[in-house]
Amino acid sequence: MSEDMHESILTAKAVLMLDGLLDEILANRRHRLCAVGELMTKLEEKDRAALDAILENSSVRATELRTVLLGRGHNVPAESLRRHRRRRDGAGCSCP
Repeated sequence: MSEDMHESILTAKAVLMLDGLLDEILANRRHRLCAVGELMTKLEEKDRAALDAILENSSVRATELRTVLLGRGHNVPAESLRRHRRRRDGAGCSCP
């Protein structure tokens, strides 16, 4: 077997092993929730709606919201709150 043919076979095997890898990575990423998403799953519907409304209000800073949440026993980093807010722009966390 020539060196070129051997290299082509190895390349083909590598491609087959990695085929669909990006799709798998992205699918796994879509199912993970950030700290805010995790908190949302634990809240009652009315509290979830209230938190979502506050997250939509850009006049409330993430650090202010973090302080209030922490006072209520929810340790959510300010950066997680910022990233969760940006998800609708496509630049945030992977929460749905």
